[in-house]
Formats: sequence, structure tokens, C-alpha cells
Amino acid sequence: MINPIRIGKTAGEMIERQLHQFGESSPGIQLIVLSSADGFQVSSYLAPGASAAAAKVAAMTSSITALGDAIARETGLTAARNIVIEADNGTVLLFGIRDVKPALALSIVANKQAILGHLLWAARNAEFAISKVLTH
Repeated sequence: MINPIRIGKTAGEMIERQLHQFGESSPGIQLIVLSSADGFQVSSYLAPGASAAAAKVAAMTSSITALGDAIARETGLTAARNIVIEADNGTVLLFGIRDVKPALALSIVANKQAILGHLLWAARNAEFAISKVLTH
């Protein structure tokens, strides 16, 4: 799903293709959501057979990344690059994409078959590709 109000149609289509490529090439990914800093869904990928509420994930990502940034500042660190939430049956990764205006966030929900190192590597590549689309 693309929210054309937030980004142009061509960029939105390129980003949607990027999210689908990321989701389909990374085992275990159930949901990927690109959201605005204020918590609105911009684009998403939902794996076949998976069920998740992308709009709710977008809203929660906004709050959690803001908390991560606040904790980082309070402890003398710079802004948080990512947040990892590990559960018994999977992992959620939250990435801030700050080099675009307005800032965006990338959320990845994966089941327990996903390998954390692969998810981190693939998410950073997706983050870079999305930034490239939006800054050129």
C-alpha cells in the first residue's frame, strides 16, 4: 500500500518494489512498514499468509523510536539508529531513516525462523535504497 500524499507516485512505486524485494528475499519476514515520523503508514509489505496491522505498527513505531531517541540523548549518545525487540516467537526491528525530509521509520516484523544478523544487514540495505530514492 502506498500513501501518495506523503511521497510522489513514482518514488512510492519504487519504494514499494524495494519493500517487496526485501520481504521476499529475507526468510521469516512477515511485515515491513515504512512510516512517517508522526506515525502514519507510507508503504508496506505483508507476506502471503501473514496477518498484521500495518497502520497500528506504524503508529507504535513512531512512539517507540521517539523513546529510543530520548533514552539515547539522556545517556549521552546520539540518536538511536535502530531498536530490536526480541520475543519468543519472533523479532521486530525499528530503523529511523533520518537523512530524508521528513524523517521516516522502517519497521520489520519477522518470525523465529529469521536470522537477526541477516535481518539487520538486509534492513540497512533497504534503508539505504529508500533514502537514495527519496533524495534523488
